[in-house]
Amino acid sequence: MLATITDYKQKISLIQNSGIQFLDFALKPEFDSELPNKFVRKSANGPLLRLNYHEHNGKYSLMVPGAAPEIVKPEFSFPLEQSLKLLNKIWLPLPFLRFNPPRSFVNGPDNWARVQILVLDSPDQDGNTLRVTLAFDTKVYAEGHANEYLAPNENDIKTGLSFALAYHNEELAEFLDLTWVDGWLREVFIQQASEQEERTARHISASLREFEYQAHYLNLLELLGSQMGVPEIKINTSTLQEPAVNVDLILDVGNSHTCGIWWKTVATKVMV
Repeated sequence: MLATITDYKQKISLIQNSGIQFLDFALKPEFDSELPNKFVRKSANGPLLRLNYHEHNGKYSLMVPGAAPEIVKPEFSFPLEQSLKLLNKIWLPLPFLRFNPPRSFVNGPDNWARVQILVLDSPDQDGNTLRVTLAFDTKVYAEGHANEYLAPNENDIKTGLSFALAYHNEELAEFLDLTWVDGWLREVFIQQASEQEERTARHISASLREFEYQAHYLNLLELLGSQMGVPEIKINTSTLQEPAVNVDLILDVGNSHTCGIWWKTVATKVMV
């Protein structure tokens, strides 16, 4: 059963220390088979950089902050369709970083957000062919804590700082260079390329040297950022305006269906 889709605003708020919060989206992606996404390596050791296509001259370029775009020749080409099939139903790390308008990112937090994209067997009632789930760990740490660069900290809450999806080359360099992120993407690619595309070990090894695993990840981030429109997120304090309500949940998980009963106790009443 598919989750009900909410029409999110451009900015939404989550409550600190409220557990893992899930946001569900649906979309019908636009594909351009004649112009698959192109990439170059920043250096022999990576990372991979996604190129922009210019219709007026048919050339590709790299965006350089504070300078004119640099015209470059693509090294690799990987279509979005392949990326979606390869990474279907896989949870991946999501670069949802501290953000200052109009588009300036500050280091971290690196390890508090995840994304999963599901390719539907048939379109939903609105014609969407993809479902996207974003997951955020709302645990907030004190300033100076060892995890303050991995998750939101108390200063983020005090200053009202927002968080946003980073998906442009210059925004992702440090995130892609993280050892655990690179290892995660490599392991997923090795498994999926072997199982989904039946590639040989030699073929996979060659693909790793070309950073193909980064290309498919960058394709998905570009899809989220340019076609889906991920909202900015702000973490609010957990100050309650009303007394807490006791809530119980009974969940029956079956092979094909799941049923839940939720009830709350208010004073002497029990509401199901």
